[in-house]
Amino acid sequence: MSFELDKPDNSQKDATFTATFTTINGNIPLASRFKRWIASLINSVILAVFTGVGSIDPTGILLAAAVVGYLALQIWYMKTYQQTIGKRFLGIKVIDYTTYRPLPLDRYIFREGVECVLGVLSLTIFSAICAFINKERRSFVDLMFSTVVVKID
Repeated sequence: MSFELDKPDNSQKDATFTATFTTINGNIPLASRFKRWIASLINSVILAVFTGVGSIDPTGILLAAAVVGYLALQIWYMKTYQQTIGKRFLGIKVIDYTTYRPLPLDRYIFREGVECVLGVLSLTIFSAICAFINKERRSFVDLMFSTVVVKID
């Protein structure tokens, strides 16, 4: 996939809470904060469905299989499309901040894992605040991994 896009009209609005449409490198449109949040919500709902189905087994074996199944599905999406399910559905993608290229699979998996750990520790709000105050909409995890989330469609 190439990111050779026409330079958008800066007066165009994106689905974001406050900022106008912005780009990185002059021609790669940044994903809106709203789409990033919805993509995360989609991934969380899918995980909830998997774990909900898995929780009907009192032994916990089905729950473990459901979690492993969810992780395998997300990793397959990351390997195949360089996106999570939610990001693919919304047409956004994580790329390297300096090279503007897709992330290697191991780095992408580690990035998503750190984002999940922040969620479990209820520190997602800190990452979200970073995305809101940063003009490039980069979250704490983006800053840690030198990434940025962009629109691809």
